[in-house]
Amino acid sequence: MFKILNKKVLHENILQFTLEAPLIARKAEPGQFVVLRVNEYGERVPLIIVDFDREKGTIDIIFMVIGASTTVLASLNAGDSILDLVGPLGKKTDIRPDMGTVVCIGGGIGVAPIYPIARKMKQVGNHVITIMGAKNKDILKDEMEKISDEVIVTKCERKAPKFIYGDISSLKNNDSIS
Repeated sequence: MFKILNKKVLHENILQFTLEAPLIARKAEPGQFVVLRVNEYGERVPLIIVDFDREKGTIDIIFMVIGASTTVLASLNAGDSILDLVGPLGKKTDIRPDMGTVVCIGGGIGVAPIYPIARKMKQVGNHVITIMGAKNKDILKDEMEKISDEVIVTKCERKAPKFIYGDISSLKNNDSIS
């Protein structure tokens, strides 16, 4: 069992948990993830390790409530426990001090995976530019400002663009799409 130490609501359906996981925290690197199972009935859910503290033995995960398992996960509070947590998994991101200027791009919940990468890039001496897109609240904006040399935030106030599927021959002669 893995204890939830802190629960933070980042937006109406986006949450951040700090979990007690000393073995995972000890080996975690930017770009890696965990797979968790809330209870014996839950499915396995892969989630990026957003932050880790080797000394405290903790990891942070951020997730969006979009299905049954994440709904159950969101119902838990600090002091509750998660049944299974496996990790760190996946190949760590290649981070070297000689990379120069690094641009990290993410939007919405997609900012979560770039945060640990941008932080480590800065720690080893690279110049970090972060570009974030958001529909409403800026997920991790304050944190990204602390670890980036420059942060550019774009707001998307319109619905997603239309996509056309099928034969593109109708688009010849620069016909407009509505």
